[in-house]
Amino acid sequence: MMKLETPIGEFTTDSYKIPAEDTLAVSPEIISFSSDDYKIITIDQFIQIGTDVYTPLLHQNCMSPDQKTIYPLTIEQHDSDRITLSDHYHSIILELNNLPDLQVKPWYPVIKKKNCIPCTNCGRCSW
Repeated sequence: MMKLETPIGEFTTDSYKIPAEDTLAVSPEIISFSSDDYKIITIDQFIQIGTDVYTPLLHQNCMSPDQKTIYPLTIEQHDSDRITLSDHYHSIILELNNLPDLQVKPWYPVIKKKNCIPCTNCGRCSW
């Protein structure tokens, strides 16, 4: 397990073992060039800023439910005053001198059963 302390919190990689049948879109890693120049690719945590959530994503193929892919959360700092958070759907640039109230929390890949109305016959409810 690797750890890196950043201005917005401590991040880790490989704190748990993912199931063998799951596929990683990008392997988790921490690349630290200096104290203010790093890139973190993690599937271990998510970040909550108010009601906005930046999180890794577990995607299950609806036509082949046994095919699952995990898309990571990426945290990058390339200069001393900005951090970029990116997940599968969106990204945000945070100014370090004006950080919002945020929380770094653990994340685990869990399939959530759909409660779809109207039903699309995807097969998830039969799990």
